[in-house]
Amino acid sequence: MPDQLICPQCGTANPPTARFCAECGWAPSPEADRTSATASTRRRPRAGMLAAIIAGTAAVVVLVIVVITQTTRVGNGARIAATPVQKVGSSPGATATGRASGGPAGTDPADTGPAGSGPAADRSGTAAPDFGPIAERMRSGVLGVFATGCGDGTRVGSAFLVGRQTAVTSYAALVGAKAVAVTAGDRTISATIRSADPSHGVVVLKLGHPVDGQVFSLADRPLREGEDTAVLGVEVGSATAHPTSARIAATDLTTLVGSTEVSGLAAIDTGYHPGWTGAPTLAADGSASGMMLAGPQRGTVVPAAAIKAALDGHEPLPSQHCAGPVSGPATTKINGTSNAAVEQLLSSYFGAINGVDYSTAYAQLGPGSKPAGSGAEQFFQGWSTSYDFNITVHSASRQQAHVSFDSVFAPGHGPEPSITCARWDIDYRFTSHNGGLLINKASPHSGRIWHHC
Repeated sequence: MPDQLICPQCGTANPPTARFCAECGWAPSPEADRTSATASTRRRPRAGMLAAIIAGTAAVVVLVIVVITQTTRVGNGARIAATPVQKVGSSPGATATGRASGGPAGTDPADTGPAGSGPAADRSGTAAPDFGPIAERMRSGVLGVFATGCGDGTRVGSAFLVGRQTAVTSYAALVGAKAVAVTAGDRTISATIRSADPSHGVVVLKLGHPVDGQVFSLADRPLREGEDTAVLGVEVGSATAHPTSARIAATDLTTLVGSTEVSGLAAIDTGYHPGWTGAPTLAADGSASGMMLAGPQRGTVVPAAAIKAALDGHEPLPSQHCAGPVSGPATTKINGTSNAAVEQLLSSYFGAINGVDYSTAYAQLGPGSKPAGSGAEQFFQGWSTSYDFNITVHSASRQQAHVSFDSVFAPGHGPEPSITCARWDIDYRFTSHNGGLLINKASPHSGRIWHHC
């Protein structure tokens, strides 16, 4: 019997006998009875939709934006502020900066990292290590993770490099994923799932390009109750990883991710932030002592030994047939400079797309965005698998806005059939409607409207 049942939708820790989540009402459903809602419908790829709109002097581009609520859910479903979590640094609120230097070679042929410094020392009876400098040295090897898919995965989290072109992340983030992308600072890179070990909560990613970041070594000893550590994760809405102090509160735990039992876990004693799923926990020597599986009452941790074993695996991620639209996490955020009217429009439009509320999204389009002969269904098909992130409004007025963003989408639904990630740079033009704004036209800001990740 697992110690707790973690809801994959909202992160609430429920009793192991719970039939549904007490917070959001989620309940697992048998995969065997699922059928694809899209298999019988030929979807118009996103590129085709954009080409048709631009040819008609208007373009509609999916832009899904991430809004973060800084709260942590506890086991009974209540919300508590996340601010008591202790950040690592020289002063309250300080964050580590700088480049990493040193680390081990990974398992990929493209891996060229130097050797690590060995296993973490036993710190029993000694002062807690200062993880600030360690995080400053290691954080360039921590990536953000975004995915589109269906099923039980959160589809957002962190990952960390174990090779220049290989990273590991949490199974809880990628259950049901159809396409994956990672972020390294301001760079977005497509990724594929090399292998998965659901029973230990680990997914191994093959990156589309090598990343010039710190490669992590994996600690050689097990996690110990009372051991000091720090979580080095990319919180949702942030571009870089920041450390948070923690302590190992328990070991040898079992939990559920959807319907999959994950065993051999530890737990930390601090709150849990969105985006930590897949983040490394640090040992005193800078190695990864483990990886965050999920939260929220106490974040659970996959030990380093399980990650090492997963790197030698070859099993694919278990497939899931989607009973509904393929989508990313239903959260939104707008970065950059805007005004109230533009922000309201973008939030309504792209938040609806991300939330699979396509009728509401379509209602935010002006007449110039709808070429003759086009209908709502064409837009719905083009939006059906996209998740957009890293949204930045570079300039905005009530007449127009310059917006750039990245997107991940299922195979066959992007501007080219073979890709699953693209970067967009668009000028949107608006028209007034009932005191607000509608998107009336979209065009490339400079050169091509999109580029490969």
